[in-house]
Amino acid sequence: MNCSVRGMLHCLLAVFPMLWASGVGAENNPVLDDAFTFKIGAIHNEIDGDITIGRDPLPVTPIDVVDVLKIDNSEILPWLAFRWRFAERWSLNFRFNGFEESGGNVVSEEFNLDGVVYPVGVQISTDLRADAYILDVSYNLLDGDNYELGLGLGVHAFDFNVAVQGALMVGDSGETFGGSSESLIAPVPNLRIYGTYAFGPKTSITFNAGWLSLEYDDYDGAFYYLESHVEYRFTNHWGVGAGAQFTDMDFEHDSGAGDFERFDISFTGLQGYVTYSF
Repeated sequence: MNCSVRGMLHCLLAVFPMLWASGVGAENNPVLDDAFTFKIGAIHNEIDGDITIGRDPLPVTPIDVVDVLKIDNSEILPWLAFRWRFAERWSLNFRFNGFEESGGNVVSEEFNLDGVVYPVGVQISTDLRADAYILDVSYNLLDGDNYELGLGLGVHAFDFNVAVQGALMVGDSGETFGGSSESLIAPVPNLRIYGTYAFGPKTSITFNAGWLSLEYDDYDGAFYYLESHVEYRFTNHWGVGAGAQFTDMDFEHDSGAGDFERFDISFTGLQGYVTYSF
């Protein structure tokens, strides 16, 4: 099976039904029983999408984060997760994913961002941060000796920040042209379906899928994500895991009078982590 970065998630999800059909007992795999689980690791994301910061009376110009801002792949950044099983079927879950990257480009087609017009020929330097925080309470609808399947409901919050600095090059020297920046914090409810299957005392596979669309106050947003990982416990408390995730988000904040911010971005990422539970 040939798994590229973008195909890794599909490969992991394809493994799940094969492992389910294997019928090998879990023999008390701790992933299904431990009350407290901590995960810390790293994630590497690929980004795609547009950012639009509209300011009246300038025309609305969606800005491609890869082709225009030249922001491509993130550095390897922290990935954190925590789970507390506070009752037989109930859990509290928290996760943090980070993205931060810089880029640069010479403007080939005029655009505007936050009221600043960047004409053709201007050299720009760019920075983008997009952090995601997930908090939910989950309930196991199905709970067996070697599997669990359930639903989670909580909050999925995104913290966006984009900054662009322009310079007009004259010969070998550059003169500051102008700059702009914008931030948006977008919290939305999160509906999640999840499942874990343990096919031995040490190895398990987990999947998560979520989707929600909501409009409230000045915000209009939608997102969905898919995630899967394989975990190996080399002791009852310590283990390692690896997986992939895909997230697509489309959030808009409309302040009225022609002013609005929109982030329509997707991430495809690979992650690895160390886990400790008890």
